[in-house]
Amino acid sequence: MGKQVVLKRAPIRGDSELAEFCDGTNRALRFVRCILEVAQQRGTITPEILGHLYAVLLEAAWEWSEQTFGTAEQRGPKGALLHLEKESREAVEAIGTDNLTEELADCQILIWDAARRAGLGPVELLHAARQKLEKNMARQWPMPTSDQPVEHIREGEE
Repeated sequence: MGKQVVLKRAPIRGDSELAEFCDGTNRALRFVRCILEVAQQRGTITPEILGHLYAVLLEAAWEWSEQTFGTAEQRGPKGALLHLEKESREAVEAIGTDNLTEELADCQILIWDAARRAGLGPVELLHAARQKLEKNMARQWPMPTSDQPVEHIREGEE
């Protein structure tokens, strides 16, 4: 068996609840819900399936956003980014509550939407994230002293 991604949380639901999940109207979301439910019951998922689910969910989110809020040509990324700012504050307020997961999901969906409206597809966004991570890893960072943002050390930086 190939490499597995272990899921942090694995609430196990009964077969009747799983059948109900698979009985929705949106085909892509129904597919994602069913596969994730099985993965949660097992506690693992292969990286290939995780990547496929990510792609299906990303496309479903974009289709919904475009139908609901207009195309990228009609509206650029600014609205999604301003909404992200609001949802990010709500996520901070939700720390320690059951709402944190939902607020973080809102942020993720808005990042996808803003990127798409800026002309970036998922591959370009992942490539940019990899580049930024490499850049951050090469920087010097002070030790955090509290639960506040930590900025990299800027001495000698261009």
